[in-house]
Amino acid sequence: MSACFYCESEGLGDLAVETTMACRMCGNLYCENHASEAEPTFCKNCTATPKLEITEKPLIDDEGVQHDGREISIKGETWYSQCRIISELSEVELPQWIDKYRMMLHDAERAKEYRQIMLSALELEQADRAHTKARALRYVKVPTTAAKQAAAKPRRDKITSVVELLKSAGLTAADLQALIGAKAQK
Repeated sequence: MSACFYCESEGLGDLAVETTMACRMCGNLYCENHASEAEPTFCKNCTATPKLEITEKPLIDDEGVQHDGREISIKGETWYSQCRIISELSEVELPQWIDKYRMMLHDAERAKEYRQIMLSALELEQADRAHTKARALRYVKVPTTAAKQAAAKPRRDKITSVVELLKSAGLTAADLQALIGAKAQK
C-alpha cells in the first residue's frame, strides 16, 4: 500500500492515509477524503468544475431556423478524459458505470424535487406573512383631516365658552395670565 498523494502534499507525512486507489485520469494515488464527489474513481482535482464547461445555446437547424429546445455541449479537459475512459471500460465495468450514473441521476432529480418543494414552501410562507401584514393594516384607523377637525371643534368650543364665562365674571386677559402663571408655578 502507498500513501495518498494529496495527503502527503498537504504535509501530513506519517498521518497520510494509506490507499490503493489510483486516479483513472492522472494516475495519482488518493484516499476517500480526496476522491471526486462526482466520480469516485477520480481524484478530486481531476474532476474540478473549472476543468468542465457546459454551454447551452438555441437549437438552430442547418437552414437557420430556430426550434424549441436547446443544444447542450460539454467541453473541457475532464470531458475529454471521461470519453477516453468510457471507451476503455471493460464489458463488466460498462454496465456498472451505467447503473451508477442512473443512480446518481435519480439522486440528483430527487434532490432537485426536494429543493423545489422547499423553495415553494419558503415563498408561500413569505407571501403569507406579507398578506397577514396587509390584512392587519386594513384595520388600522388613520385619522383624516376632517376627523382631526371634528375632534378639535368641541375642544375649541369648550375653550371659547370658558373664556366667555371668565370675561362675564369680570376677569381681564392680564388676570387670566396671572392666574395661569400662578397655577403653573405650583
